[in-house]
Amino acid sequence: MKIQRSPQVHALALQLLSPNNKYLTLDRLRGMLQQEYEPLRVEAVRTLAQQSNPKRFELLAATARDVNQSDAVRAEAIVGLAAVAEKQRDVLEEFAGGANPVLAREAIRTLRLAGLHPAAPEAKPAPDDIAAWTALLAQPGDAASGRRLFFSAVGARCAVCHQFDGRGGTIGPDLTNVDNSNSRERIITSILQPSREIAPHFQSWLLTTTDGKTLSGLRLAKAGDDGVEPYADAEGREFTLKSEDIESRHASPISIMPAGLDAPISIDDLRDLVTFLSAEGDACK
Repeated sequence: MKIQRSPQVHALALQLLSPNNKYLTLDRLRGMLQQEYEPLRVEAVRTLAQQSNPKRFELLAATARDVNQSDAVRAEAIVGLAAVAEKQRDVLEEFAGGANPVLAREAIRTLRLAGLHPAAPEAKPAPDDIAAWTALLAQPGDAASGRRLFFSAVGARCAVCHQFDGRGGTIGPDLTNVDNSNSRERIITSILQPSREIAPHFQSWLLTTTDGKTLSGLRLAKAGDDGVEPYADAEGREFTLKSEDIESRHASPISIMPAGLDAPISIDDLRDLVTFLSAEGDACK
């Protein structure tokens, strides 16, 4: 007897499976995008956006243009197009000039963060002036928009290293419950000054090889010792070095998380991101 699983179970499974799982074909995701249960459609488009299949962009563009989809699904599809913003510029410009405020805002932000639209000049406090930033970001932003920024391929690119609700990278700490043990001010501080407080297990290393190269990376967990050490750099790229080829290693005072993340994003962007990561964003989590 074939067991029919509920759409709720399918939505949860999408969060837990790798986006590139062989089960998650474009046809299967296309079918999920036609289901009545909106959370399943949202998870399907999020999965699609994070796949490495180059053919996904046609389906993402079609989903963004599908007026039968909710704004939440269509906005996620627009975020998925950020990975190839220049190639999909016509689609993004179409939404940027459209009448739907949610889709227009997402498309305009994607174009701006991809360097295809100029950013408006803004007077920002210095990154170490946490009091000024906390006051500036005191009012809550749009948590759903902050989540989309977290997973966007342009901008701060948080999901390259961090997971949230089962999605994203595993190099940095999982931020799903970051609001449980961190105040809003501390979340702001961790974004603007990542090197101010570094957990021991996220200590990065300065490495000098026997052939004179200097590298910086976070040592990745690995069982056993076969003489090969795995690391990840600030862009989330993994690399390996033979232990015998490392001439010296020193604990770095600089976090693997790059400083200056406030530079490419706007104040409104940062407000949305902080709202998403803090308790104020619980409704969209």
